Amino acid sequence: MQLESRRRISLYASRRSSGARWETRFARRILTYGVSRLADDLQIDRTSVYQWIRGSIAPRPEKAMSIVNIVGDLTLRDIYQHRETIASKLETVSRVIR
Repeated sequence: MQLESRRRISLYASRRSSGARWETRFARRILTYGVSRLADDLQIDRTSVYQWIRGSIAPRPEKAMSIVNIVGDLTLRDIYQHRETIASKLETVSRVIR
């Protein structure tokens, strides 16, 4: 595959995967509640919340319990399953690019 075609596919795949981050139950609830509001309630920087949504890290157990209590209508499973879902989607995108 030509280099330029690979770049286009990579760009398309990254855009698709970033939208997919917001499709899980956890991410949708955070989006509805508000990233900044949640960060303020947890007394953390909002970049931490975006890292959770991106799937690069997961909240520590004490923060996850606070999220469940603050946001409501979420379980610990929703929170930790989000990261697994995002990781599997990124792996799929990675395979398409190769």
